[in-house]
Amino acid sequence: MGKLQEKIETDLKDALKNKDSASLSTLRLIKSDLQYELSKTGSKKMADEDMEKILTRAVKKRKEAIEQYENSNRKDLLDKEKTELELIKKYLPPSVPESEIIAIIEDVSASQNISGMKDMGKLMGIIMARLKGRTVDGTLVRQLLTKKLQSFTD
Repeated sequence: MGKLQEKIETDLKDALKNKDSASLSTLRLIKSDLQYELSKTGSKKMADEDMEKILTRAVKKRKEAIEQYENSNRKDLLDKEKTELELIKKYLPPSVPESEIIAIIEDVSASQNISGMKDMGKLMGIIMARLKGRTVDGTLVRQLLTKKLQSFTD
């Protein structure tokens, strides 16, 4: 069992003992996602990298839900999702800072012959390959790259 998986199991037990319902429900959802992935492979253990992918998907789901609830003025559900998001983020390594993403975008765009928005797919592939294995918000990368490419004329 990976260290991350063990930590989640331990925290789940602690939440049960402490009757921490918010943490408990979130950790149960994470464990459910983990069990689903394990059932697909037939394994009982999961590497930390695979666990991080599951957690990253969970973070993405929460962010999308937060956006929906903000648009719908559902403060009750919004607060719940934000709490879950913060709890899940505790298990992920720190995100790549925006300044580093901008530096990579600048470096890649300088080394490639780019002419505008039509190069978006090519550049996203190169940038995301450089960021592979690190916690990064793909939406943020896309927004920053779009901003950079809009400075060029098509």
